[in-house]
Amino acid sequence: MRADERTLKGVLFSAHNQGYASDKKPEILMVNEVRMKRFRYASLCGRFVVEDTWHSTGGMHSAGSTLIIEDGQPAWIMQYYGWYRPEAVSFLKRALGANYRRRIFCGGRGPSVFRIGSLRYTNAPECGSTFSRFSGREGVLSRGSYAMGEHVYQGGTLYDD
Repeated sequence: MRADERTLKGVLFSAHNQGYASDKKPEILMVNEVRMKRFRYASLCGRFVVEDTWHSTGGMHSAGSTLIIEDGQPAWIMQYYGWYRPEAVSFLKRALGANYRRRIFCGGRGPSVFRIGSLRYTNAPECGSTFSRFSGREGVLSRGSYAMGEHVYQGGTLYDD
């Protein structure tokens, strides 16, 4: 029997709170001669596995995905791509963590608005986005609306109906 949305969200937030937005270091993988970073999380006696994997150009650009696997089958995915200046990354992690700790799903990313000092994070899921099907854009701006980076994202459940 496949998991309901509440269960999948719980697994996702548990994984996120131990992943990118945490102080933990990711695993480094080489896949087809491409360097990737990954956090892997298993829960409920291995029934669920979450793989958060991303690629970086070595500069500011990156792309990745978060995949929830249920009983060996893909159940939910979020994909993203974009860029962030290195000096914006720790702020981005704090913004993402703000929603992950409170278990709030807003396109799988951070809050609509998050501010600290001169930095402002914004997240705008497309109208009608739900956990089952979503898309949107997030970004970090500094004082004077200077762009520090952005990601475009999309995702949803992968269950066959």
